[in-house]
Formats: sequence, C-alpha cells, structure tokens
Amino acid sequence: MLASRLLSAINDQADNLPDASQPNETERTRLSRDAAHWVIRKCEQELPESMFSEIAKRAKLVNAKPLPDVMVFPSSIMLETSSKNIYGVLPPTNADGELVSQRMLMDDRTWLADKNYTFEGNPYSQGHFDGAWFGNSLENRFSKALDRANFVVWWHRNPSNKPYAVRVVRAEHDNYFYPDFVVCVKHNPADEPMQRLLETEEDTKDASRKSQHSPENYGKVLFLTPDGKERMRWVNDDGSLGDVLDFEDMESVLDKLAKTRPVAQV
Repeated sequence: MLASRLLSAINDQADNLPDASQPNETERTRLSRDAAHWVIRKCEQELPESMFSEIAKRAKLVNAKPLPDVMVFPSSIMLETSSKNIYGVLPPTNADGELVSQRMLMDDRTWLADKNYTFEGNPYSQGHFDGAWFGNSLENRFSKALDRANFVVWWHRNPSNKPYAVRVVRAEHDNYFYPDFVVCVKHNPADEPMQRLLETEEDTKDASRKSQHSPENYGKVLFLTPDGKERMRWVNDDGSLGDVLDFEDMESVLDKLAKTRPVAQV
C-alpha cells in the first residue's frame, strides 16, 4: 500500500530524466518499494503511534465486571476511615502492604484473595486489597482532600489489571492504562453526578502520551504528579508542570473537571 502511494512521486521524478535514463516499469516498482522501506525505517516510531491513534478513535465502550461487594484486609492493620470512598476506608499504603506478611501466617493469607460465592442463589464477590490498590502517603493526602470536597459524591481507587477496573485505550501504544482514581462529581450543584478519571503519574512524559486519548463518556483524564513529598502539581498536555494543587482548596480540581467534561454534558 505504501509503495503504491509513493509510486506517483517516483514517476514524477523519473519522467523528468532524459529518455535514455528513465527507468522502466519494473525498475519504478522496485524504486517505490525501496522508498517505502526507507520511509518505514525513518518513521519507525511515528508509524505505530499513528496506527494506535486511529485504533483509539474507534474504541468502543465495554462494561467492566461489577466491583466486589466487599474488600478484605487484615483487621490487625487498621485502615483509615473515609467518608466518600465506596468501601468506607482509605486503601492501604505500600507501608501497610509490607505489614501483611508480618501480621498473618502464610496459610491464613490464602483467605486474602479475589473470590466469588453464591448465597441462596445470589452471587457475592470478595476482593482483597493487594498491591494493585496500594498508594503512598501523598496519594492518601489527595484521597482525604477528595473526602472534604463538596463537589465529590464518591470516589474509589482504580486498581490495575483487575476485571472490574476502568481501563483506557492509549493513542500511542498497544497497552491500556488504568487511571488511579474514579471520582463521581457534580460539576455544578444542579448537574447530574458523573464519573471522571484522575491519574497520579510520576513520569510526566508518559502522562503526556497517555493524555492523547480521552474516553468520550468520562471526559478528559486529568493528570497530577508528585512534586517532592508534600505537593502535587498538574501535568500539562505537553508534559510540562502546571500549578501546584492546594489540598486545602480543591476548587482548582473542580475548575479543571468542569472545563474538560464531555461535550454532551456541557
């Protein structure tokens, strides 16, 4: 296909040569193939990104599996309560996760697993807070700020590689990515609540690449990145750092959410 598209350019150049030097049809076909190989080698990165971009434009909404009815974690490791997290607690930190093997025997840890049960004919699912859920202290500060924000109805951590997690098609890669937070918000007091996606990303260049595609029903995914141990900053579409997020004043979050919500919701 690429060689045939380049053939006209080969013909234009060949037709300007003296009659004795003009290549025949077979040679022109070979030259067009050589040109196609050269273009592919030169655009080794751009070509697959363009293909994935076209794939992303045709992405369809597919329902994930339902969230677990209940989440389990060792009771000896106390999790902080949360007023708006759907499970009523802040997900464990990495430090909490390291304590599990110290507090529970190996045989007992087999109870900490994703499992499905049936009670009186009704399905019941159990999830467990494994490494896919763990955050850090800075993300916990952000979680607490979501609890305090008036515009937040509920929120939950979005664990990677779970069948019930929200995953987003990337526009420049064949992998999916899983935004860290699903947040149900009201952009204005009179609006119907809707779910939005927020990602805390340490690699700002990767954040820029991930931001090239936004799922239509969720609106634009917004990216934050750690700036030291105590602060987060917004990541701009080009990967540069934006304003510092004030955990005590979440109006900047609401402002960005309102400006980037799906067009149908405006």
